[in-house]
Amino acid sequence: MIDSVDAFRAGEMDLSQLVAELHGLVDAADVQDAHLLSEWRDHAIDLDFELHMESEGWPQGDDLDHLLSGFRVWARRVLAATGDERT
Repeated sequence: MIDSVDAFRAGEMDLSQLVAELHGLVDAADVQDAHLLSEWRDHAIDLDFELHMESEGWPQGDDLDHLLSGFRVWARRVLAATGDERT
């Protein structure tokens, strides 16, 4: 997930691709932890909203960068809690 956010920020994918990829990764992981899923949904709702706004012609702003930074922090925290060192 962190790699996907980094790829988006590097211009390697657009927002719709990023959102689809993140949703796909969560679906593929088959996460069973209700708290973790709730935290994921909190981030996903914000990203879905940004994608909707973009599709309506609104420009991306600082909010998206802030959301992605928060998402990266959350993903790193989850990885650290599971002992996973991937980035």
